[in-house]
Amino acid sequence: LFIIEQIIVAVQKLYANNFPIINLNMDIRNTYINESTKEVQFIYTPLTICQKQTNLIEYIETVVYSVIPEREDDTDYISRFLYFFHNFQKHK
Repeated sequence: LFIIEQIIVAVQKLYANNFPIINLNMDIRNTYINESTKEVQFIYTPLTICQKQTNLIEYIETVVYSVIPEREDDTDYISRFLYFFHNFQKHK
């Protein structure tokens, strides 16, 4: 959840500073996570527009699906989070 929070905060900072979100590279292969600090770093290209349309919801889902759970006994929390996330989007 800390990683998801960082994604949302980064996007909020872009909006607050009037930076177009379309220039944020939301390709999971270009998202860097420091495994010891869990800090997320993105590539932002302000001089060019990314060819792929930026979709924050799809990106967050990709991040969630790419998680490797630490415990193998209960991975149901991933599907519960996605269920909550989708319901939150419907009510917004």
